Amino acid sequence: MTKRVIEHEIKLEKSVKIILGVLTFGILAHAFVPAFSVNSALAGVTKTLGSGTISVRVAGPVRLSGDLGLGGKLALGGAIKCNGCTAKP
Repeated sequence: MTKRVIEHEIKLEKSVKIILGVLTFGILAHAFVPAFSVNSALAGVTKTLGSGTISVRVAGPVRLSGDLGLGGKLALGGAIKCNGCTAKP
């Protein structure tokens, strides 16, 4: 006795595949949003932006080189000041 198998193939159109791909990308991007979020950093900047200073705390070594001006495309004036830093000879 032979066993008969019925196979059904469903072929999706290209537009349906694109829509499903975009939905998949959106779901995955939404899942990883907290890993790439900068809300806490921007919240500190917007609170102190009116006073003209931005305080930043950094843990670990910091290397500063090149042009440290704050001009550029943002047109911010000012200087970088380090409180409690020690310079290496």
